[in-house]
Amino acid sequence: MFFSLITNIPFRVLCVAQFVALAAGYAVHFVSAVHIEELTHASGPMGGLVIATVMPGLLVGLLSGGLVDRYNRVYLLSASLGLRGLASALFLLPIPTDGWLPVIYLVNFLLALLVQFELTTEAALLPDLVDKTQLLAANGIFGLNALAAQGIGFLIIGPTLLRTGGLRTMGGAAGLGFLIALLLVATLLRRQKTSVGHWHDRLEPGATVEYPVRSQGINESLNNPWAGWSFVSTDRPARRAVIQLATVYTFLMIMVTLLPGFLTRVVGRSAADLTILALPAGVGFGMGTWLVGRYGHRFQAGNLSNAGLVLAGLVLASMTIWQGENAVSALTLAAPFVGLGLALVIIPARTVLQSQPPVALRGRVWATQVVLNNAAALLPIFISGSLADRMGIRPVLFMTASTMLVIGLSDIPAMLKDGFPKGAR
Repeated sequence: MFFSLITNIPFRVLCVAQFVALAAGYAVHFVSAVHIEELTHASGPMGGLVIATVMPGLLVGLLSGGLVDRYNRVYLLSASLGLRGLASALFLLPIPTDGWLPVIYLVNFLLALLVQFELTTEAALLPDLVDKTQLLAANGIFGLNALAAQGIGFLIIGPTLLRTGGLRTMGGAAGLGFLIALLLVATLLRRQKTSVGHWHDRLEPGATVEYPVRSQGINESLNNPWAGWSFVSTDRPARRAVIQLATVYTFLMIMVTLLPGFLTRVVGRSAADLTILALPAGVGFGMGTWLVGRYGHRFQAGNLSNAGLVLAGLVLASMTIWQGENAVSALTLAAPFVGLGLALVIIPARTVLQSQPPVALRGRVWATQVVLNNAAALLPIFISGSLADRMGIRPVLFMTASTMLVIGLSDIPAMLKDGFPKGAR
């Protein structure tokens, strides 16, 4: 199955474009964060960067879904990539040293704003490029692709450009990366659909790439952005997938907020040792992504996600009791299982949200979960830090783990009714 996907030229093109664009975006975020620290030497401005990257999802999330459902998805994806390149080019302006901070916020806000359209379009476009039976594996490859892009952007491209030229060099390199991704996506306009006939409400087999259905005008997109919410509220698999993804996203934001303090104040290590946990977790996520893509079709997607929540919750709960000299070793051994659990949640849940809704609603359904994810991110940004200062980091992490366990185990009656092996959904 993986081999047939790799030989699928439109899918391969989209993967390469996604990789280049994500790597450029992550590199910009890395260089921006380092520059903010060097300019301010304070945590408050860094929180401003986080807010600048989260708020756009709340502001335009639903609008992006409406536009994706009404207009040619390849055109929209190309436009978002081109505009992200222009936004990155703002770093090339002659700006004095003391004037960089607002520019950094502005560029990252614009990139986060435009990436809402990019991610929603990619998610809605993917099912049009692969067979329905290959969608889970395709999402697995997309997950590995995104993980690799994040590593390359944060660990290689960002630090290299930071040492060689800083923000101006980063702006030029990112702009070039987005341009390359745009040119790759533009080639999809000349491609044929690969598996149109496998979806009940697509165009006829052999039709050229026209995503999605006929445009109904921007007013319709603006006037009916809540159709995705309506579908999610009435479709149980989609609703469960949205809750699972929002839970995972909240967990990730809480970990980003508290993990440095957990290492320094609880374990007694330097915050620089964060890579000791991040790398094993990344390996576990990569392995889980491969396993889900390879064998996940044998199980129901929703049940896989529940199992992932339970696994990640159990491991996180166990992490809160370790301390002393052996704590780092234990955490390093446990981190891959957290990554594995997250992969079990994310890949199947994404697949459900792509396969459940009709083509004409796919963008708005996806945008619904994006808005919920960004709303969920506000909780750890504004609450978890102060709560940890009052109660301690361990209790907050334990409450997070308990929440994941409750949500994962709450579907046990449905799992017993439907059966854990592959079923209808």
